[in-house]
This record gives sequence, C-alpha cells and structure tokens, in this order.
Amino acid sequence: MNMSRDEVARKAGVGAGTVSRVYNRPHSVAEATRKRVLAAAEELGYQPNKAASRLRRKDNGTILVAMDRGQAFGGAWRNYSWLWATLDRALRERMESSPFEVKECVVNDGKHLQQIVASQPWVGLLTINFSCPDSMSHWVEAGLPCYAVSSHGIEDTEFAISPDEHAGGAMLAKHVKDCGNQVPLILTYPMHRLPQRRHRVEGFRSVFPHAKVWELETAPRHVPGFREELNRQIGAIEADVVFTHSSALGAEVMFALLEQGRRPGEDISLVTYDNAHWLSHLPVGLTSVDNRLHQIVGRAMDLMTEDISRSRSVQIASEKQLPELVTRASVVRR
Repeated sequence: MNMSRDEVARKAGVGAGTVSRVYNRPHSVAEATRKRVLAAAEELGYQPNKAASRLRRKDNGTILVAMDRGQAFGGAWRNYSWLWATLDRALRERMESSPFEVKECVVNDGKHLQQIVASQPWVGLLTINFSCPDSMSHWVEAGLPCYAVSSHGIEDTEFAISPDEHAGGAMLAKHVKDCGNQVPLILTYPMHRLPQRRHRVEGFRSVFPHAKVWELETAPRHVPGFREELNRQIGAIEADVVFTHSSALGAEVMFALLEQGRRPGEDISLVTYDNAHWLSHLPVGLTSVDNRLHQIVGRAMDLMTEDISRSRSVQIASEKQLPELVTRASVVRR
C-alpha cells in the first residue's frame, strides 16, 4: 500500500506542504530538508501522484487570476474605475502573449479562494488587490506558484509585486523642491486607515520633514467651509505647494483653490498621486505619480511563467516597482 504524504511529513518532521514542494518545486526547499524528506519517502515506499503533477505543470495549463469582490465592486470600483480598467487592460495584454491560458474570477474571501484553487489543477495563482494575502501561504507550501499584484503599496507581504509608494512620494517632493517650492501643505485622509496614504506622505516628508499635514475625515465637498479653511491653512504657513495623497482629492482641492482665486501653476503649486487619465483634462493638468500598473502586472506574469517552468532558482518573497513622475502644468517654477 502506498504511503500518504502526511505520513512522510510526520516521519521527516516537516509539514505536508513541504513534502509537496520537494516533488513539485524542489528548488524552494533547503537541501538538508529535501534530503530528509526523500529519505523518509524511500523508507516508507511513498510515490507521489506523477500524473497529477504533470497535469498541473503542462505548458497549456491554466493560471487562475483572482480579484477580491469587495475591492472590485465596493467603493474602490466606484472611485477608481479607471484603476481597475488599467489593471484589466494590462492583464489581457499579457494573456495574449502568455503560453498559458488565464482564467479570471472574483472571490469573496480567503476561504472562497481556497475552494476555487482546490477545484482543478491550476499551474499558478495570481491575485489582484486581494485583501487576504495570507491565505496564499497554504498554496505556496503545496507547491503552487503564487503572486499577489497590488495597484497600491502594501505592508510587507510575501509573494507581492507592488509599487514603491514611499519612493513615489519622495520623487514628487524632490521635483517640486527642484522647481523652487519650499513650504508644502499636505492634505490626506487618515493615514492609519490605508497604508498607501502613509507611505506616500512619509515619502514626501522624507524631502520636506517639517511639512504640515492636514488630515481630513471626509471628502472636502462634505466639509463645511472647506474652501475658507484651506485658504486659512495655506496663509498660516505661507505654503507655496499643496500635496494631496490621491487624484480624487487633488481634483477637489484644485477647484477649491480656483474658487478662492488661486490658480495652480501660476501662484501656487498643486501635486497629487494616482495618475488617473483625467488629470490632464482638468482646468490645469495636475503633476502626479504613475504606479505603472502595466509594468507591475507584466512583472508578475513573467515571474509566474518563469516559476512554473522552473527556470528560477527561488520564488521571490516580495518586490516593489519604482513609480514614474508625470509632470504637468500645476507646478510653479520659482
């Protein structure tokens, strides 16, 4: 009788997932552990299911792309439909050149994702802005190549490809400083709620450490007397540049400035983040930072393909991609 994977794991003193990785992705297991598992398997007469392994690894296999339902159909979709459209376009472009089939699905949570992954022998798993990245660890341990793509900077998470938002904020601050701006006012929503807000602001403040931060609890249009307060905040420190953490907030601040008789690019600078396509169609085009989602998706798909074909020695833990500065007319050169 053929022994089970769990029995081999117990004898070798490792997890069942490690046994699977020894046979499916041996390069990801330390040599001493690999030898111990193989010795235990030989002693017990364990034979892995090679037919299933071949089915999962065949070149015409299918990569599963999972998107978080809450992210896709909640407020993130309503406010950032352009972002999701960009991600989808980038993914489809990569699908056309991929040697694998790609199937997209929307999942409710980590448990739902595990059910879908277990439903058929996928050759790889790619998640898009998934809010439960830890649920991927189970499948990585079982030997399934997994990567998490994020359109925004995230906290340290394994197997993630995401933009370096701290670097993006610093890049934006350096640009306005090089243009002669010296006294910034930073507008953001509460930074503790989303890591990308904090990363962007901290990056900006790495160049302007004493920049004043004004945290708004809600959108400016819902804040009574916002225009007057914005004018007061600017006057109190004699700010010559305003930085907002997102394109949507940047647009609202622009119209508030215009209504107060201040024109970005002429008597005050205004810069923002998230290079939404419509930023160039505002009364004054806003200088911004582009997270280069095409590059991030492409990088994840390339790594996935390499890992499936075993041309890589070790799957990466995480990787941050450098954003790109997009300059427009909203910065005054002093």
